Amino acid sequence: MLQIRTEFNATIAIVVMWVIILITSIPAYHGHDVVYYMHDGINKSSCVFFDMSSTLLFSYQLEFFLKAYVVPLCLTAGLYLLMILRLWRGVVPGGRLSAESRRGKKRVTRMVVVVVAIFALCWAPIQVRKQVLAEALVLHTQKRVLSKTKIRHMLYLLYFTLRSQDV
Repeated sequence: MLQIRTEFNATIAIVVMWVIILITSIPAYHGHDVVYYMHDGINKSSCVFFDMSSTLLFSYQLEFFLKAYVVPLCLTAGLYLLMILRLWRGVVPGGRLSAESRRGKKRVTRMVVVVVAIFALCWAPIQVRKQVLAEALVLHTQKRVLSKTKIRHMLYLLYFTLRSQDV
C-alpha cells in the first residue's frame, strides 16, 4: 500500500501552502502604500490604503475575515470530522464493539466538538469587533468627517494594528 505521509509529500504540501499564501496576499500588497508625513517636526511613515474606495476596503475586510476566521474554522471542523468518521467506521477486531470502546469513542467525539466550538466562540468576538471598527473607519473616511491628518492617521494605525493581531 502506498504511503501518503512521507517526507516528500510533506515538503510538497508546505511549498504549495506557501505559494497559496503568497498568491492570496497579492491584493493586500497592491492595495497598500507607505505614506510619509511630518508629525511634531519628525518624519514618520504609515502603511495605508492608497485607494480609499469602499469597494477595495470592503473586499480587503471580507478577504481577511475569510482567511483569518472562516477558512481556519472550516478546515479545523472538516479535518476533525474526517478523524471522527475514521474512528467510528474503523473495523473492530472480532467484529463487536465493547461498551468501554463505545464510551471512549463518544468521549473523543465530545472532546472534538468542544474544541471546535471553543475555537469558534473565542475567535468570533474578536472578528466581529474588528469588522465593526473597520466599517466605522470606512464610513468616517467616506463621509470626510475626519478632515484632520492626525486623527485619520491614528484611525489607520488602529485599523491596521487590529488587523495585524491575527497574523
